[in-house]
Amino acid sequence: MTADVLEDRYGLVADIVEPVHMGTDTINRRVLTDDGLRLFVKQYPSMADLDEARNAWDMSELKFPRDAGHSMLTP
Repeated sequence: MTADVLEDRYGLVADIVEPVHMGTDTINRRVLTDDGLRLFVKQYPSMADLDEARNAWDMSELKFPRDAGHSMLTP
């Protein structure tokens, strides 16, 4: 399912999708695309408050800048 969403929404072809066992409210995955892009994918439950999640992400960016080898995709 993750690979389908990445391709349908973002035009990315996932070669490898691995679960990352951390977090409590999300399903996390590590993805490697066919062109070598490394992604960290968070899947939120359908009832999640995405505005709250984006605010938390923005606040974490101030303290923990994103690793240069990873990218963030937004819906």
